[in-house]
Amino acid sequence: HENEEWTVAEIVRRSSNVGTIMWAQETGATALHSKLVDFGLGQATGLRFPGEAHGILLPVAKWSGTSLPTIAIGQGVAATPIQMLISYATLANRGVQPAPTLVLGIRDHGGVLESVGNDVGRRVVSKATAEELVVMMEEAVRSGTGTRAQVSGYRVAGKTGTAWKPHPAGGYGEEENEIRYVASFAGFFPSDAPELVVLVIVDEPTGHLYTGGRVAAPVFSEFAKFAVRQLRIPAAEQRIDLDMENLVM
Repeated sequence: HENEEWTVAEIVRRSSNVGTIMWAQETGATALHSKLVDFGLGQATGLRFPGEAHGILLPVAKWSGTSLPTIAIGQGVAATPIQMLISYATLANRGVQPAPTLVLGIRDHGGVLESVGNDVGRRVVSKATAEELVVMMEEAVRSGTGTRAQVSGYRVAGKTGTAWKPHPAGGYGEEENEIRYVASFAGFFPSDAPELVVLVIVDEPTGHLYTGGRVAAPVFSEFAKFAVRQLRIPAAEQRIDLDMENLVM
């Protein structure tokens, strides 16, 4: 096909590997590595949970000629699910990274809840940058690779992921036509006033459907529909009605 001019938003919406790699090449190895570190990749998250994995993110000095393009699309880096959740929560919080916790608090004999989490957040990107990224991820769900993650009445922001899974003996099995996949979808909702961040990972999906948009996004959608009912998270129209009522009062 002829050369095409795509914006960063279009690259995200279409989940283009080529576009992402070109985007990373313009960014440069040092800046890319620095921002991945800022988001918490390659390090423990602060949960202080025994045995927590750090993931794999090599220092730039150890990168090979293929590191930048593969890391850009997620093949040359290993991240844990909690690292990914925190990264998406950072964008949901408009650039402020929350301190993760597994326990909300402890109740004393009188039933009073004492928080055990650290509520102090850390800014990773500016609010303006985060808001631009949220708009891009909303479009990825509205008309891109993540359309199956939609939830009627709610704005959803998210991104699909489809990765080759390394074989124990090395390589990815592409030469033997034995590629195994890890499909994922991560997102948050309502994206204009986030309540929940959710990550769905499907290890080695079978059959001819294996992409994050086909396999993981529908699971995200079903869980989100359940969650908004259970937690009574109002839809966009309901929130507008509540705001109008408060103004009248």
